[in-house]
Amino acid sequence: MHLKPIITIICIFCVGIGFLLSLTSEAAYCADTATVIKLNTILRESSSEESEKVLLLKKAAVLALIDREDSDGWLNVIDIKTGKEGWVKKKHVSLVLSNKPKPELVFNDDKIDEISNPEIEVENVSDKDLTLKVSDARFVVPKHSKKAVIVPPGEHKYHASAPNVYPAIGKNDFRTGHRYTWKFWIESRRR
Repeated sequence: MHLKPIITIICIFCVGIGFLLSLTSEAAYCADTATVIKLNTILRESSSEESEKVLLLKKAAVLALIDREDSDGWLNVIDIKTGKEGWVKKKHVSLVLSNKPKPELVFNDDKIDEISNPEIEVENVSDKDLTLKVSDARFVVPKHSKKAVIVPPGEHKYHASAPNVYPAIGKNDFRTGHRYTWKFWIESRRR
């Protein structure tokens, strides 16, 4: 009997509207991925040969693309095995780009006042520590815990990752005087 492989994913629940974003069998929720094709490919802190080494990637390592657009031949990625973010040379990977559009998340939020920076209340109900990056700010949300995060108003890209899990990736416009609530969990599904 042939079993389908299991895919493990990070899910987001935007409290208030009941919307679930999850990675499904359709190319991992419309995720763009890359597979390392060169031996001894280095995951770096930034898009430069001189930047710090984050990790030595094995050939055939699977990476999630944070953005399809390269930066002078470098791609911003997350190593699925470790959950670590960094940059790899585009020529060292083979890309698998989804032809399915990413779902647009419409975050419901609560207005709390007219002047406060946006607040994001993050709840991690999984059994793994979660790394959440909102624009350039990185936060660790320990397993089975909550964390409040303050961000400047405006549109921010975000991603949530954990080891051996496909990350949740998106963007949102965070408005002054509003509180956003996110709940993250991990699911495994056969694909």
